[in-house]
Order: sequence, then structure tokens, then C-alpha cells
Amino acid sequence: MRVLQYIAYFPPHVWWLESHAAEWAKRRVSSWCWSVMVATYDVWQHTDICTYEIDWYTVVCIPSFEIIPTFPFPKFRRKTYWDAQRIIKSFNADILITRTRFFIPSLIGGILAKLRWKKRVHIEHGVDYVILNARWKNLFAWLFDQLVWRWIFNSANAVIAISAWCKRFVQKFTARDIPIMYRGIESAIQPNPVVELVPLFQFWFVGRLVKLKWVDILFFACRKLLDEWITNFSVSIIGDGEEKVSLMQLQRELNLDNNVTFYGFKDKSYLEKEFYPYMHGIINASVQEWLPTWVIEWLLAQCVVVATRVGGTPEISDQDDLILIEPGQIDALVEWMKKAIYSYKFVAGLSRILVSKKFDWSQNITFYKAFFDSL
Repeated sequence: MRVLQYIAYFPPHVWWLESHAAEWAKRRVSSWCWSVMVATYDVWQHTDICTYEIDWYTVVCIPSFEIIPTFPFPKFRRKTYWDAQRIIKSFNADILITRTRFFIPSLIGGILAKLRWKKRVHIEHGVDYVILNARWKNLFAWLFDQLVWRWIFNSANAVIAISAWCKRFVQKFTARDIPIMYRGIESAIQPNPVVELVPLFQFWFVGRLVKLKWVDILFFACRKLLDEWITNFSVSIIGDGEEKVSLMQLQRELNLDNNVTFYGFKDKSYLEKEFYPYMHGIINASVQEWLPTWVIEWLLAQCVVVATRVGGTPEISDQDDLILIEPGQIDALVEWMKKAIYSYKFVAGLSRILVSKKFDWSQNITFYKAFFDSL
């Protein structure tokens, strides 16, 4: 079987959707010897087509640019765009996969599947309407959902949701039957030893520094903890983004220099080696999430996770080492950070076995093999 993934971004661009798509492709090839091609939009490409082999599958980079950050659009006028399309056409895929409705490649992939009479499976990762940094952008995104992206779901041969919350959102657009298939996790994470006494409890935030992550809420919670004379904690910020400058300014204003440290972006392998062994607790105060990979991996590392009850997060585990709060509630975050500090030795690691089974690639592989064979 020849499978083409037509997606917006791909590693080395860093986001969890890309890692899912990359691991998905590698697992299909290694398990069944499927022929897999990934067509991805490369906003940094200027001249030649970048076609390369990795993990036994092919990647074709299509020249593109970003209309707004994280929304790539193809450079139709470039000869290299049409050269890339010829390579993709010659692959002669049996099934074309699009991922996440609000990317332009999902629309173009849907059109290509129709024009070339190909079966298309859409894998949806989204759990809510797009939230951007301006009201007019949000309105524009909502209109596109209603007028354009609805077609993405209804024109596909099948739609798969990556969580139950995702399925509920997708069914606002279509009444068709939608199976749920959780992603697998490919990680070298080893469980941290749970110790009786933690002199300095180390909280971490790992992710993009953007408004949706509400890292400022975490900073205000830290200030309240210090005002209550709770000082035996630190917060490490791993990541980069448009909000970094304003967050560093807030750090100074709240006098958090001794408790909050910015480390910048670190790749996954570096985190697993240099940071994970020293983590005790993780904070994810985001107002919007899909099915956060970091939360899954932190639970595998036997950390206590304090996260907002958004998207697919509540589906990850029902154990006490995953503490759920409502978005934007500073006082609740303060109380649950206290609980994480004081209950750590009793609850850390409760979710490890459950999560490792639930997000196992083997069941993902079995599902897709049977599902694609049935199309």
C-alpha cells in the first residue's frame, strides 16, 4: 500500500503534530513495509526541491511562505512547486492523509484527492475553534471553519479523531461515524526515582511562549506562593516564542528572579538527558490544548502534573498524579501547586503503567492496518 501524508509542517519544525506524523510514517514502514511519502510545506526553501529519505520513507518539501505565523501557503508561481507536485503525482498513492483542518495543505490535499480520484483519510487533531491574537483573525478563522473546513471532513472517505474531545468537536461539522485513535508515544524517558524528601521542588513548563499557554498565570501563582512564605520551589521555563520578552519583564516586576529561570528552546533528546531526571512537577496552564504530548511524557517520567482541564488532557489519566484545574484560576493553581509539593512522594508514578498502555504504538498500528484495509 502506498500512503501519502500531505501536511503543513514536518521535523525539524518542532510541534507535537509533526512528531506524531513522523513517528506514524516510520511505524507504518517498519511494521508492514508500506511505501510512505510525506509532502510538507517548507517555508525556508528558496531554490531546489528538497527530497530525502529518512527511516525508510520519502519526504518532499514544497516551497511555501507563512501568511501569518504557523500558517504556511504554497508558492504556486515557483517552478519548484510544480516539480514537487510531479514527484508527488508519480508516487501514485493509494491513500492520501490530511491532518488538522485549519492548515491550507489540508484543503489542497483534499482537492488533489478529488481531482486524482484518490481515497483520503483525514486525521483531526483540533479540539476547538482557532484562537489567534486578534478578534478579526478569530472571526476569519471561524468563517473558514463554517464555509471551507467543513468540506474537509465531509469530502474525506473517513475521518479519525485523536481524542474523545476532538471527536465531539468534529461532530459539530459532520454527522458521520468517527473512530477515536490515540497516538503512540516514542520516547526514551526513564522513570525518575520518587524520593521521600525533596528540599527544593522543581516545577517545569515546556512549550511555546505564546498567549494561549498563559504562562503569566503561572508567574502570578508563584508570587502568591512566595507571599505565603512557601519558598522551597523553583520554576524552569523551557521554550521560546513571541511572549518571551514580556514574560521576562513580568518576572522582574514580580521579583521572581530567584525562583523562575528561562532556559530557551531545548530539543527533545537534550530534555530527556539533561532535564527530565531532575523534574518533580510540571505546570501546563494553557487555555487550549489538543492531546498534549508533554503531559503524557511527564507522567511516564513519574512527575506530578498540574494541567488545565482543556482539550484531551482529562483523557490521559484518572490518577492523582494528574491534577486538573480550570483555565485562568490563579488561586486554584496556587492550591494545587501546594498539593503537588506536599503529596509528591505519595502520588508520583501512579499513571505510568496506565499511560504506557493507553498510548502504545502497537495498538495504533493494529488499528490503522485494519482500518485502511477496510476502505
